[in-house]
Amino acid sequence: MLAYVNAKAKILEYIKANHLQAGDRLPTEVDPAEQLEIGRLSLREGLNALKSEGIVLAVQGKGTFV
Repeated sequence: MLAYVNAKAKILEYIKANHLQAGDRLPTEVDPAEQLEIGRLSLREGLNALKSEGIVLAVQGKGTFV
């Protein structure tokens, strides 16, 4: 399986496990990468895939939101 597909699945699991709702902010890259046991690059790729699907929104200087 491609690393970003695995990362995308783990990010979605994280969102569900933490009961994050629309508008909730995701933590910075370092914490989830360590918690999900994936590299930061894979995490970024997974987030980019979720952005393109409209599941998360990145706001420069503010963070990434569900």
